[in-house]
Amino acid sequence: MTTEASALEALKKICKGQVFYDTASGHVTKLSFNDSNSIYGSTIRHLPQEEKQKVLELLENFEHLEYLDLRRARFDQPNPWDRNFFPKLTHLDLGSCGLTLVPDWIGSCENLKYLNLAVNEL
Repeated sequence: MTTEASALEALKKICKGQVFYDTASGHVTKLSFNDSNSIYGSTIRHLPQEEKQKVLELLENFEHLEYLDLRRARFDQPNPWDRNFFPKLTHLDLGSCGLTLVPDWIGSCENLKYLNLAVNEL
């Protein structure tokens, strides 16, 4: 399994994102791929599908995430993950991602306080 640090390095090679760390633990707690300087609003949106899939696979290594912003990423698959890789998640933004169903694993996010699924094909 990939470590959080190596997953972060691999992500940086594929796309830009904002990364925030917990200063006490050193773990990544917030990832945002939203780019307010782009008319598309996402650093992932126009990646080839193979690279988007790689981003999703790399994100599975961030089990300490509390905040994940994938807004406007536009996935070609209806459900980006088949299980909850993010047990500490409190904020999840999947707005405008091209989802056709609400991912089942969202129901197991016990700490979730904010969920955006707007402008999808639900």
